[in-house]
Amino acid sequence: MSMSSKKIIAFDFDGVIVDSLKLSYSINKDFLPDLRYEDWCTWSEGNFHEVIKSRDDIKFLSSDEGYDYFKEKYDQEVVNILPVDGIKDVLENMHQYYTMVVVSSNSQESIELYLKRHNFFSYFEDILGEETSRSKVEKFKLILNKYNVNSDEIVLITDSLGDIKEANELKIKSLAVLWGIHDHNTLQIASPHSIISEPKGIIKAVESVWV
Repeated sequence: MSMSSKKIIAFDFDGVIVDSLKLSYSINKDFLPDLRYEDWCTWSEGNFHEVIKSRDDIKFLSSDEGYDYFKEKYDQEVVNILPVDGIKDVLENMHQYYTMVVVSSNSQESIELYLKRHNFFSYFEDILGEETSRSKVEKFKLILNKYNVNSDEIVLITDSLGDIKEANELKIKSLAVLWGIHDHNTLQIASPHSIISEPKGIIKAVESVWV
């Protein structure tokens, strides 16, 4: 993966590139049969990993046993879920003009597996998953240092309130999408630069950050 002086687009993975939310929820429901989807969505209103560890009722999900079970089942099934409709065309267009990276709470290995299966692994310069850090703030810092850019030269595309909050800590602008985990009102809490209703709106929204 080569270095570039282009501005940087950081994509979240689950809920932005692939609609894997029902899969992830169902795997967690294997451990927590009474888990409601609405309650599960609240786990992503902050740092996902920190939220899990802070709550006695669900912290076992971050144990080795919980992690291994989730990853094995997720990896088996996610590759069969098609990318979000229209997202591949957007990625194909944008990688010509921007340096694109994935910043996710998921496993780098799982993400690579998916991107290779669906033929757009080559669009991304880096994949920073939980193996890199469980803090997206730390992952953003690594990107800023590696590519020698300032916070105003990177934009995050995400579907979760928690991600926007972490980007805000470094004054990184976020574009929030409505086809993922959180609705408009929830996303608006952290004041993203804009909220996008469909993938084709990403390109203009990114351009609006740097007009």
